[in-house]
Amino acid sequence: MSSTLSFARRKDVTMQKLAVIEIREDQSSATILEAVVEALRSEGVVVAGYLQREPSHQRNTTADAILEDIETGEQFDIMQALGSSATSCRLDTRALADVAGRALGRLEQPADILILNRFGKAEAEGQGLRAVLEMAIDRNIPVLTSVGSAYLEAWQAYAGDFAVSLVPDVSDVLAWYRSTAADDQNISTGKRT
Repeated sequence: MSSTLSFARRKDVTMQKLAVIEIREDQSSATILEAVVEALRSEGVVVAGYLQREPSHQRNTTADAILEDIETGEQFDIMQALGSSATSCRLDTRALADVAGRALGRLEQPADILILNRFGKAEAEGQGLRAVLEMAIDRNIPVLTSVGSAYLEAWQAYAGDFAVSLVPDVSDVLAWYRSTAADDQNISTGKRT
């Protein structure tokens, strides 16, 4: 995949297909994304993607963050145990690449929406789950993610005008998703709104 979004040929469609929730330093995206997943599932929406979770005490892991497959519940350690005196980034890029490969394979099957926990350091550098985001958009699947203030500038450079910014409010996010679904329905039936 390219390092920039190549959606100019479909700007009218993609403008609404990519959404980001801007998260302040004192907020977490987990609560709102979990609520969105539950609400969409209750409506019969097929939700694919990954959410970041705190590992349970029963799980044998040294990681302080894991990614959980929204559909299967399978969990993946994405942090390396470097020891208490380590100063380098603890993100396990190989583990994240494995998750990205799984997600790309998952997108070979139908999904109504892709939710990715966040656009962070790896995605800002052109890695992580960025190829997954791009494949979903290329397949006309709405994508919802979040971005913290540390990576907001990188997100804006990456997505430009092709993303809708949402407030961290479940109703706002659901309204965005429903508008994309309605647009898809109108396009498939030949109606224009």
